[in-house]
Amino acid sequence: MPCFESEVFAPVLPPDVSIWSGQTVDVISGPNVLSLELAGLTVGEVMSLVRDAVNLDSDAHSYVNGQAVGHETLLLPQDRLEFVRPWGRKGGDGEYPILIEVLQKIGDDIRRIANHVDPPSGQVVGTRYVAARLGKTQEWIAKLAQTGKIPASCIVKQSGNGRYWKFHKEKIDQWVEGGNK
Repeated sequence: MPCFESEVFAPVLPPDVSIWSGQTVDVISGPNVLSLELAGLTVGEVMSLVRDAVNLDSDAHSYVNGQAVGHETLLLPQDRLEFVRPWGRKGGDGEYPILIEVLQKIGDDIRRIANHVDPPSGQVVGTRYVAARLGKTQEWIAKLAQTGKIPASCIVKQSGNGRYWKFHKEKIDQWVEGGNK
């Protein structure tokens, strides 16, 4: 989308607003770049004046010369005022918040799958833990896992078969408490 630049012009101001005549401020909003005679006004006053012309959101963040400012900040000659939409919003009313919710749900699903395949360390135990719970040796536990006597749902994927056996703590505890000794 091309950047629109305008000639310097004086906007129509309410009678109770005074500006420094001939002193310009660059006003930027998205692709719009305007050089306006608005020095002496506050950011809030400028926001009210240009809102419709540059399709400005009422909750836009304001920056003067790269610094975040409030609506009461007085604009000086040659200041660069930029209005930026809040993070996570990009035009269109109501369309993107739904997209953000969908992306957050996808992220939650990916974390859930990742935790199933490679659970966080506090949720995973080894043969030593299971052996201690059952009063048996680690070798005996490994043999049970290898022969399928411990349910596959208790075993962490990618464990065993030449690697250390790992178990889902909650599931192996349920299996042990179910009388499997």
